[in-house]
Amino acid sequence: MTRNEADDSFLVSAAHHSLDMREMAHAARSGTADSSVASFTTVIGHTTGAMYHDLQHLAKGALLLPKDPSTGILTKRQQMDLLIGIERDSAFMAYQVAAYEGLIDLFSHQVSYGQFKPVKEYAIKQLPDLIFQKERTESILKRL
Repeated sequence: MTRNEADDSFLVSAAHHSLDMREMAHAARSGTADSSVASFTTVIGHTTGAMYHDLQHLAKGALLLPKDPSTGILTKRQQMDLLIGIERDSAFMAYQVAAYEGLIDLFSHQVSYGQFKPVKEYAIKQLPDLIFQKERTESILKRL
């Protein structure tokens, strides 16, 4: 079985999420007040970079994935740049919780309805880590 439109839509959406999360982590890194948030920005940078690489491999050049963050995330970044200290950290972590929720929904849908085996298996493999990272993000946010 080959990739269908729904599989391609998953790959594009997941790529957008990973680029947007990485952009926000990069922006947050320069002004964090809390050391756990600073460490978390590095984790986000690495994990979303690896995710994007995996998605490119799954697309195999036959599907053009986005290469830049969405325009909406640039607006959120500008809004976050106006904040300082714990307020900035809290805004960043709240964004990441929502982003993980979106990714979990996206990956769960792919697990349930995906048709192309390699893409579906990737979603199955990644889903537990996404849930763990969301819980970790919520824990840091609650502590702030």
